[in-house]
Amino acid sequence: MAAEPARLALIEVFDRDGRLPRQFDVTAWPVRIGRGMDCHLVLDDPHIAGHHATLELDEQGELQLTAGPSLNGLRVGRRKLQAGQRLPLTQAAAQDWQLGLTRLRLRMPGEVLADEVPLGGTAERRRSLVTAGC
Repeated sequence: MAAEPARLALIEVFDRDGRLPRQFDVTAWPVRIGRGMDCHLVLDDPHIAGHHATLELDEQGELQLTAGPSLNGLRVGRRKLQAGQRLPLTQAAAQDWQLGLTRLRLRMPGEVLADEVPLGGTAERRRSLVTAGC
């Protein structure tokens, strides 16, 4: 039985309501993103071009985000990339990307996660419910 390829990164795809309905495991570079069937990550958004963006390693082995040919460009934070423009991911760390109406986020191995968010209510309130037997 063949071993699964190692996960190099994870791309989170958010819906318009900010929910995370989809994730894409990155097991090799480059990763082409767009609506085209030849893309690794195919997105169903009419405001995205067939080949909208690429994640790839440059000559020095650094990860780069490159905007593909599109009418709407690519947004990283407040910065807009036009076709052919590249952004080293060290500059885009912990930022969401916007392609059309779709928001993406890249998670890398070893990245520090935000603290876990408690379920509703304060810690004191939860403790009182547990001790009261509710």
